Amino acid sequence: CNTEEYGQDWAPDNEVAVAVNPEDPDHVVAGSNDYFYRFNNSTGARQAIVPTGFFTSFDGGATWIDGQIPLKSGNGAGDPSPAFDAAHDTVLMAQLENTAGLGGFNVSQGDVSVSRSTDGGVTWSEPVTVFKGKGTGIGPATNATFFDKEWLTVDNNPGSEYYGRAYLTTTRFLNGTQGSYAESPIWLSWSDDGGVTWSDPKEISGSHESCTYQETGGGTDCDEDQFSIPEVAADGTLYVHFLNFQNEDA
Repeated sequence: CNTEEYGQDWAPDNEVAVAVNPEDPDHVVAGSNDYFYRFNNSTGARQAIVPTGFFTSFDGGATWIDGQIPLKSGNGAGDPSPAFDAAHDTVLMAQLENTAGLGGFNVSQGDVSVSRSTDGGVTWSEPVTVFKGKGTGIGPATNATFFDKEWLTVDNNPGSEYYGRAYLTTTRFLNGTQGSYAESPIWLSWSDDGGVTWSDPKEISGSHESCTYQETGGGTDCDEDQFSIPEVAADGTLYVHFLNFQNEDA
């Protein structure tokens, strides 16, 4: 930025996530929301710029390499989720990619992307967009789509039929009319080539007789969810844990 117009104020990192190489316990990669604040000295407006920070250790945490994952678009990332892909000798980092105006509260775009490292987490590629949002996810936009709280895991079981498959889940927030909340189901995409390409995203949170409360509409769709975590069993079965808020009898 223009140093005569903007100043910078670095802030602490947060939302740290850590992954350990399943083939080498001394090899550790972490990610964080790597905040810094940019000031417009002429107006007094302050904007949080939030790239995803990475931290890589090859000696069990005694020493670290750190830097920032490239941003493909927007000026904010974060919510990092690192994972090792043993089959493709690759490290992956999932992140959000958002856009916020200088000094404004509303956040737009709402993408989820994944960056790759083929040198153990020292350098990282430009991210691949997996889930594509649109409009202002926090704010008044009608029919905006905004993805949040993504999580990444990889099937590192050599005996599995899906050995090397990376699974990425997230919550898709959808605004209704005049920016009102409509739904937030869990969505899934996967990659079989070390994160180079990804499957078409699909909704997986389904329906159940316990999902009786509906913010909009009727039926039993379990579409008001958050905080999904995918896990892979030794036989390659994928399980996805998430919170649902629609059981009125709970």
